Amino acid sequence: MRIGVVGSRRRNSKADKAIVYGELDRFVAEGGAVIVSGGCKTGADKFAREYALDNGLELVEHLPDLTGVRGRSDAIGRYYARNAALVADCDILVAIVAENRRGGTENALSHAYKRSIPVHIWEVDASIAILGKKRMTKKTTKTHGGNVCQSRLFA
Repeated sequence: MRIGVVGSRRRNSKADKAIVYGELDRFVAEGGAVIVSGGCKTGADKFAREYALDNGLELVEHLPDLTGVRGRSDAIGRYYARNAALVADCDILVAIVAENRRGGTENALSHAYKRSIPVHIWEVDASIAILGKKRMTKKTTKTHGGNVCQSRLFA
């Protein structure tokens, strides 16, 4: 199983690390796993890298191609292209989202919804935004240290 991990750089606490490790433990227990991330040096990407190294798992990091970037909008487009490649390379996606639900993590989630990839979303509190609900067939919610996870499985 190829497990994608994305998340806000602001979600960089010990509790967030415990969430990433807990989710990866659950999926890795099901059999061989490859960890797929965007290679950011903080947040969920950092925790995914550490988990893979700690557990001797293969790690694939999709880095944005920032060669010749001409301004902010160009850079954002390159990061969004990286997100599309990351999502295309995973079987399931774990997302540690920002409180404001903006940015690259949300872009990665939109790619996952379009591809009908199962998504596990961890939010800061119990206010869960429903995205892609027209295609959602099952929703489960669980808490972990004040955080909320919403899983969406598609038919």
